[in-house]
Parts: sequence; C-alpha cells; structure tokens
Amino acid sequence: MPLAPGFLVAARNDNMHMDLSIIIVSYNVKDKLRENLRALYASQGDLHFEVFVVDNASADGSAEMVRNEWPRAKL
Repeated sequence: MPLAPGFLVAARNDNMHMDLSIIIVSYNVKDKLRENLRALYASQGDLHFEVFVVDNASADGSAEMVRNEWPRAKL
C-alpha cells in the first residue's frame, strides 16, 4: 500500500536499533490517518520504526484518535 501525501520517511540505524522514523503531517484527515496508521503497524515485520504524528490543530478529533488508538505513535 503506497503512503498517502504528507508522509516523510527517514531511515536510520543508531544505538537504539531504529531502522526507520516516519513523520506524518496531518490536518483534519482523521479517517485517512487511522487507515494509514493501521497499515503501517500491520506491516511492521522485522523492521523497527517509530511514528511521529504532527497534527496541525485539526478540528475533527485526529489528535484524540491518535492518543487513544495509537499510543506508540508520538504526537
């Protein structure tokens, strides 16, 4: 599944053994954000990654959804 616009991906491998950092910038796209987070975490496999969600003051409950449903994501 291709990533939606707004995804920035940066690879790294440091002492924390992180393979990938994913930064998602969103604004009022709660349902699309949920779908993308679900797909990301479902496809993790052996890859060690972290997810950062940058919410631009959405009025649709995006930030609350991330906090409640995806506690591993950093908001």
